[in-house]
Amino acid sequence: MFYLAPSIGIEIFKNKYFLIDTKVNYFVPFSYNRNLRGISYNASFNFVF
Repeated sequence: MFYLAPSIGIEIFKNKYFLIDTKVNYFVPFSYNRNLRGISYNASFNFVF
């Protein structure tokens, strides 16, 4: 299934050892697009060890 997902994100906190960020995107598939479209929210915590 092919889809388009435009997104926008922001880094909440970033330093030398870890990163906290968020992203919001709008999922638009090319087939069955009336049933499957919607908003998705992602948050992540990345660290170095």
